[in-house]
Amino acid sequence: MKKSLISEIIISAALIIILALVLTPYDLLMPMSYNGLLTLLLVVVFLVFAGFVWQEKVRDEREEIHRLTAGRFSFIAGAIVLIIGIVVQSFSYSVDKWLVFALISMVFSKLVVRIYSRIKN
Repeated sequence: MKKSLISEIIISAALIIILALVLTPYDLLMPMSYNGLLTLLLVVVFLVFAGFVWQEKVRDEREEIHRLTAGRFSFIAGAIVLIIGIVVQSFSYSVDKWLVFALISMVFSKLVVRIYSRIKN
């Protein structure tokens, strides 16, 4: 394995662990004073993760296909989770606006990039 792939796996695992800690009740695992530290750590680790994603470079067409496939599956998985969240919350008649905003931003950014790619090429 390449060094960058191992680093990306470690950063991804750290991000998942921090997100899992965010979901757990704080009083069981840590005092409330660590809430701000956990939030800061979440932002920093996500920025490092985003740097890895942004910095990806491909050497040939095969790697480009793998990267595009991973991006497509990630987009669909994220959209499915957001749709499920919206549907489940709609049964209790209180849909969290952040779920809707997240889905809108995903779809809108995909649309803008597709239009930009067509115009550029």
